[in-house]
Amino acid sequence: APHLGNVVVHMETGELIVRGWSRDQIRVQGVLGTATVGIEMSQAEDQTLINVVPKQTAPELPAHQNIDLVVNMPRDSSLTFSSTDAEALITGVYGRQSLSTISGDIEAEVWLGSVTAESASGDLTVSNYTGFGPAKSGLDAKTYQDLIERRGVSSAILSTLSGDIEARGPFEHMTASTFSGDIDVDVADVSTLYLDTSNGDIQVQADLLAGADVSAETMNGDVSMDVGTGQNLTLDLGSYGGRIENCHGYEDSQTDAGTGRELRITGPEESPRLRVRTLNGNIELCSS
Repeated sequence: APHLGNVVVHMETGELIVRGWSRDQIRVQGVLGTATVGIEMSQAEDQTLINVVPKQTAPELPAHQNIDLVVNMPRDSSLTFSSTDAEALITGVYGRQSLSTISGDIEAEVWLGSVTAESASGDLTVSNYTGFGPAKSGLDAKTYQDLIERRGVSSAILSTLSGDIEARGPFEHMTASTFSGDIDVDVADVSTLYLDTSNGDIQVQADLLAGADVSAETMNGDVSMDVGTGQNLTLDLGSYGGRIENCHGYEDSQTDAGTGRELRITGPEESPRLRVRTLNGNIELCSS
């Protein structure tokens, strides 16, 4: 595959492991069940397509579905993955990642590029390993430092209907949304962070840049925030049916309509802005 090309993988079911490596080659290995015809590979300009072709099996004759695929690809290339219910584990890919499955889990390492991951009923886990240090990243010190020097703006867009979302490491821009699931992020170098769930808890630990914009909303769940000292934040917190607690000595008050609690504080210029809303849940703002 071209060194900076795009690798596209499509499979309907099974388990996919993608590993980035230093070669300008793609290697595909795996075990295909009897429900597949085989693997089609094609290349056009800067894109390589890997397609696991399903067999047209009559409903009364179920086929063996187990499919395990391991793909090694040039680490600086970008990756596109689409599936019906396959699970995916992505490691060592430095380029942009676009990952989509209907009912499978996705776990991805992020290094130098952005990631978009979506699932209808699976869990999403992303980790930016440039924030973990060479030991935890599994790299020698020189390779790790080279990556840090190459690192640009990292962004993540994560969406699932009925799964949990977890994110770790530096992400300057992040949007995470789930209808029925929890959101748990421990992130750094944050400029924008937008989190939303209808039925689930939101837990945030974040190091914010000056002027950062943070929003967290849930209808039925608690929100816990650890984003620095309250004296350096602009706060707009509101809960209709829960409590607002903080470790900074601020006092919340009843809303003008008398239908909930709110806490509003204007911080210094360029202070990070934090907006939190919950309908039936508590809000906690503290610093570790």
